[in-house]
Amino acid sequence: MSACCGIRSCPAVKDQKMPPKKKDKGNKKGKQKKNGAEHDMEEKFRKTVLEVEVLRDQLALRRDAARQAQAKGAELKERLLLLEQKLQQERHDKEDIYAEMIRKYKELQQESEMRTQDLEVAVKKLQEELGNCHQEMQQLHKKNQQITLEKNQAFAELQRTRERVEADCEKILHVTLDNLLSKLNAAKLGWTAQAISIHSGYKQRLLECGLNPLDI
Repeated sequence: MSACCGIRSCPAVKDQKMPPKKKDKGNKKGKQKKNGAEHDMEEKFRKTVLEVEVLRDQLALRRDAARQAQAKGAELKERLLLLEQKLQQERHDKEDIYAEMIRKYKELQQESEMRTQDLEVAVKKLQEELGNCHQEMQQLHKKNQQITLEKNQAFAELQRTRERVEADCEKILHVTLDNLLSKLNAAKLGWTAQAISIHSGYKQRLLECGLNPLDI
């Protein structure tokens, strides 16, 4: 096809378009046939040239279309490559994110298990302390009951002792008072007899002096 690209300026075309004329002294009829054949040949050549031009234009269009298709193909290939790279990057990022999530999940799970174990240990310790406190409370309650009982017993004994002491004191007081009254009565009798004796003596002395005791 490259040999026919410049077909209008091609020397072969010019040679075909302008065939050499032969000098022939034939009759008029032969000359007319020759002119008709040349005309047909030129017409065929013109059609051939037109067909070649059309084919060349179609070939140029097809080349342009092929170049455009190739350019679009290269562009699509580049876009596809970019999309594939982006997809790989996204896949890589997703894998990284997934790995990070798995790592975080494992860490949280380990922390949760450790915290659960710590809580279980703490609960067990608190239960033991609660049991010890309950036992201590029971012992303290028993001790308080014992102290209360001993206190009540001591109070009752003290009350009995106080009542007994009060009774003894009252008895001693009555005995002492009775003894004191007896002594006072005895002293009173002695004082009365002594007073009568003294009074009789004074009366006798007054009479001896010629005085009437009743007038005094």
